[in-house]
Amino acid sequence: MAVYKRDGFGHIIPKNKINSTKGTWYVDKMIRGKRYRFAIPEATTRRQAERAEAKLKTEIFEARYGCKGKSSFVKFVDEVYLPWSKENKRSWKHDELYAKIIKDFFRGYNFEDISPLLIEKFKRTRRAGLTNRGEQRAASTVNREMAQLSKMFSLALKLGFCSENPCRLVDAFKVNNRKERVVSHEEETRILEAMTGKLARLKAPVIVALNCGLRLGEIFNIEWRHVDFQKGVIEIPRGSTKNGKGVLP
Repeated sequence: MAVYKRDGFGHIIPKNKINSTKGTWYVDKMIRGKRYRFAIPEATTRRQAERAEAKLKTEIFEARYGCKGKSSFVKFVDEVYLPWSKENKRSWKHDELYAKIIKDFFRGYNFEDISPLLIEKFKRTRRAGLTNRGEQRAASTVNREMAQLSKMFSLALKLGFCSENPCRLVDAFKVNNRKERVVSHEEETRILEAMTGKLARLKAPVIVALNCGLRLGEIFNIEWRHVDFQKGVIEIPRGSTKNGKGVLP
């Protein structure tokens, strides 16, 4: 029956009269063979009564499997996360490598002991450490380890081992993977000198690329109507750029 409402005489109120009749909400639930039945005098709507029912389920779960946060983090990784990874992910071998690193740092901690501050310490410690080659560990490597830790907490949260994912409160390192190289004047001269024969038709796009820094798709979408020689501008066709429009001098 789950949730229902009784009037002042103890009679169950029919569903079609619930909103128009005063009474008290009740929860009547069978969970694992045991019956739970109690009144919810604070509830004034079915939604509030259903929330009380959901809370009951949570409390019973925590009483059966232990309070959230009390479980060993490392034990969870070994007995729950890694078997789950092997069953569901093609990259489970990589997860095992990351898990070893993470377990070494968080060994002896329960979920409730792992705070954003401790995770920040893990991040800084890993960044300051050296690799097997004796080099400082890359920020991108630490970010991948942090992402793996967050996945562990996400699964733990989903299964009820913890009440939050503290990794969400810790920022990853900012990584600039963009590689820039400026073409020298000598290289530019050699490139233009090579634009002969069959390559002559590419000379105009190459000159635009060298002087405007446009992407390949932007260049090949340009037509003569987009070029204004008097004003000295090239109008980039709508949809060619990331923001959808642009004008270059």
